[in-house]
Amino acid sequence: MWKKKLLIPMFLIFNLLLTSCDVESQGETKQVNKTSNESNEKTSVIDKLPDFPISLNSFVDNYNANENGLENLTLVTDPSELEFEVFNKNQGFMKKLINENKGDVQYDLLAIFDNDKKFKRLIFDVTAPNGATPESISVITNTFYTLGIDPNYLNDFLQSDKSDMEFTDNGYKVNLMFEQSLGFLNVTIDKNEQN
Repeated sequence: MWKKKLLIPMFLIFNLLLTSCDVESQGETKQVNKTSNESNEKTSVIDKLPDFPISLNSFVDNYNANENGLENLTLVTDPSELEFEVFNKNQGFMKKLINENKGDVQYDLLAIFDNDKKFKRLIFDVTAPNGATPESISVITNTFYTLGIDPNYLNDFLQSDKSDMEFTDNGYKVNLMFEQSLGFLNVTIDKNEQN
């Protein structure tokens, strides 16, 4: 029950922040990948990351089970049905687990793999210049629940004036970035290398 109560304030705060964006930025879209511009001659940044703590299939099964009963949840596509795509100029590969474009709201949940196709990272992006949708907020909230990450970190971040934040929880390192003028939120989740 407390989990549903947490989702509502996060949704309201995120919408409030996004609706205060400049009118001029409504037509703009920006995609950001938090990787270095290092050369990919031998080893990419993604190749250097530790393997993700759980398998992609395990993540997808637990995510889709939606044990927290979140409403408006977009389900993840079965990874075996998805093709590998090149990620960030040959830095590795990705599978688009969720790729939704509803009006002026676009959100993605990406599984990132190294050049040997080992699962390394999850990336969630939402671009919503006029405010997020319950579906887009449910995706990142359920991702946090599935991985055992406290969603209060996201709530606190969205209430702050910060444009980025990093924290660790339950064996994961999470980077949050919010570009208010574009209505763009990026969440990158890696294994915490300290564990």
